[in-house]
Amino acid sequence: MEITCLVFVLVTLSSTGMGDRSDEFICKRITNDMKDLDTNFTGDNYHVDEKDGNSMTETKSVILKTYAQDCLELYDKGEKRDGIYKVSPDDGCPIRVYCDMTNGGWTVMQRRKDGSVSFKRTWAEYVEGFGDLEGDFWLGLNHIHRLTKDGSQIYINL
Repeated sequence: MEITCLVFVLVTLSSTGMGDRSDEFICKRITNDMKDLDTNFTGDNYHVDEKDGNSMTETKSVILKTYAQDCLELYDKGEKRDGIYKVSPDDGCPIRVYCDMTNGGWTVMQRRKDGSVSFKRTWAEYVEGFGDLEGDFWLGLNHIHRLTKDGSQIYINL
């Protein structure tokens, strides 16, 4: 069952031409495909069960563990340059974040550098995030929740 499901996901990725898309988009697509698989295979003869050791959820989790959980983990592994990195705080789809390595591996949630981005936004934009990680940005409440739900520290630099 696991091989069949994995082949399905790989075929789906290659047939939709997603090779040049972001990891987050691909991960969301795989997650949706896995939900479809669970629906399609539920029945008398087939069932994709997350508690089963052969589930696609387990396979996805193993693949995504290649990402650090946050900037501190990257810092501890030797990354020392400020910049944009991909992290997966909850073993879910990876997200792009700006890491402040100069001060010890902090994940930057908001930056107002030069006023090039207006922060007068809708609630939906604050939920999803906006701006440019290299300049002014708000990371987004969804991403901030994923980064902070298991305990965290805050460092404010004004």
